[in-house]
Amino acid sequence: MKFLFNKGLSSWHIAIILLPALLTFSFFSFSNNPTKNQSNSFPVFKKGMYVIVGVFGIESNAIRYMDYIKKFNYSAKIAKKQGVDLNYIYIYYTPDDIEAARQKRTEARSIPELHKTWILYVGVTMPSDEPDGKFTPLATPMVIEERKDEPVEVIPEKVVESKPAKPGMYNYIFNVTNATTLKEVNGFVTIVDAERNKQIQKAATNTLQEIQAPGTKSKRIIVICEIFGYLKQQVELKIDDPLTDTDPGVIYVENGVTNVKFVLQRNSKGDIITMYNVYFYNDAVIMKPESKYELNCLLDMLKENDNYTIKLHGHTNGNSPGKIIQLKPDDDNFFTVTSNNEEIFGSAKDLSLDRANTIKRYLIASGISADRMTVKGWGGKKMIYKKTDALAKRNVRVEVEILSE
Repeated sequence: MKFLFNKGLSSWHIAIILLPALLTFSFFSFSNNPTKNQSNSFPVFKKGMYVIVGVFGIESNAIRYMDYIKKFNYSAKIAKKQGVDLNYIYIYYTPDDIEAARQKRTEARSIPELHKTWILYVGVTMPSDEPDGKFTPLATPMVIEERKDEPVEVIPEKVVESKPAKPGMYNYIFNVTNATTLKEVNGFVTIVDAERNKQIQKAATNTLQEIQAPGTKSKRIIVICEIFGYLKQQVELKIDDPLTDTDPGVIYVENGVTNVKFVLQRNSKGDIITMYNVYFYNDAVIMKPESKYELNCLLDMLKENDNYTIKLHGHTNGNSPGKIIQLKPDDDNFFTVTSNNEEIFGSAKDLSLDRANTIKRYLIASGISADRMTVKGWGGKKMIYKKTDALAKRNVRVEVEILSE
């Protein structure tokens, strides 16, 4: 602002210069704040079959995605399930014509962005020949296709009021979406004390969270959004007065809840992403069950864009040879060590290569073409920490290099 006045610009010149910013502020204020009329306008499902293309916890995201679906020549609508605080986006409804519903589902799945389209059965029995659990809906908490008859009564939608936060805590929602698909991105953000540079807590995205205030006079925090497959973003704010010096397009307050908006861009060609949350059993190429989340993040990234090709780089903590517990070629127990596993003796490079190959095999079993992936084993040649360091376990990792997009 000082720059503008130093140049001797008149007040009407400044008004013209600032007009785009004012219009942008108005746009974000409108688009980020769904009205109560919008909330109450969503009906509850009645008995029948619905072809679902998305499930969202935040209504504004559901509305945006409903508009996004128009690009595929579908007229989408939003409805809710009785007793479930989620917004379902559907492109087709029929009270009893299952073949028509299946045809619409197959048609939608031919579009890469809609490959997880599924059928929700409300108040009717799901046919026994439907694939059980083969496709999962696009939401967390996980929502699955109905397995039983359930009584359905159309009732007015309840308005859920946020509870007052505990002393020293503040109500926040970290609204995280994919910049390309507009779908919600589920994961966690990290809250850091801005003055002391210390982590305070982690908080789930797209749900109401109570955030602890730092014990500093400024009460400033940094919110870091670093989710696998996306570029890192962060925003700094005053936890008890977030609108003082923050872009209104990023933060807004509604009904006592501060909404922080992150629109994430995917990683691109040349980026190398470390899979720090993929864990292997000792001396084995078999992964631990908690690895599934990050593996499925990579799987979603590859399914979202068929042009992605990747190289998987395996690394170990040191170069000592030893036993390697392997999977047989026809064994898909990627997350369980069994008596069917083979034990061989090999180098650290062999172990790192076999671990990268296990991830490749998992992705192939999940529908990704083998020719989109190559692997490389480095052993302990590229350790991040010394073998005696307290963080040496982080040397055991697989990195994903994006070759093309």
